[in-house]
Amino acid sequence: MIDSNNFFVIGIGASAGGLDAVQKLFDKLPDDSGNAYVIIQHLSPDFKSLMPELLSKHTKMPILTAEQDLEIKPNHIYLNQRNKNIGIENGKFILLEKAQKDHINLPIDIFFHMLGENYRERSIAVILSGTGSDGSRGIKSIKEAGGTIFVQDPSTAQFDGMPNSAIRTNLCDFILSVEEIVEKIKTFTAKKLDYEDIQLYSKEENVLQKIISTIEKYSGVSFSKYKVNTLLRRLEKRMNLHNFQTMEDYFEYLNKNAAEKKR
Repeated sequence: MIDSNNFFVIGIGASAGGLDAVQKLFDKLPDDSGNAYVIIQHLSPDFKSLMPELLSKHTKMPILTAEQDLEIKPNHIYLNQRNKNIGIENGKFILLEKAQKDHINLPIDIFFHMLGENYRERSIAVILSGTGSDGSRGIKSIKEAGGTIFVQDPSTAQFDGMPNSAIRTNLCDFILSVEEIVEKIKTFTAKKLDYEDIQLYSKEENVLQKIISTIEKYSGVSFSKYKVNTLLRRLEKRMNLHNFQTMEDYFEYLNKNAAEKKR
């Protein structure tokens, strides 16, 4: 596993109807955010993808097709290959064989799983328009690693299969329009969370215990075996996603929002 504290890697899963959503996304994303973006599409091995040419009209970031051992760098966009699945190991892409023609190939799930394993709290999944359920399994790895999951609001997607499948997992942090996803990602990643300063929260230990108790009562899950730093990292992520500066403010929000207790 690499030291991924320097930047976020944002995996974007898109299938049918996803081109329009991807273009809208990069129309609004800054070219110098310091994040890396990896777009995973369902591609036919028989046809060349036009994504590089089409997407270049919507961003100034370099757009590269992932190759074996290609290093992942901030302020770059990477695309999957049509003949291979892609994964991540030690900050570099690896190429994987696609499923045989008589089996379902799930390139988004495969990539999301390795993204969560390698970038943990710095992993972000975005699921856009598409048919089927690809992505809904991979986001579990991202969620378990402390990453963040955005899903396009099905009512705004040309095809709602992939968004709805992800939503049914109850793992999604936000269900938003593409424009709203952009704004939330910009705010969240711009803060560049510094987990070295996590001990500052020790002053609010009583509030932390109240937050944990509230979630335990609602979910029935005990957090007694979790490390304090792990809980604090995940709490800080939730606070930053909702733009709360203090635990007390977040605790008040948590008490009033049943959906947040599920996160």
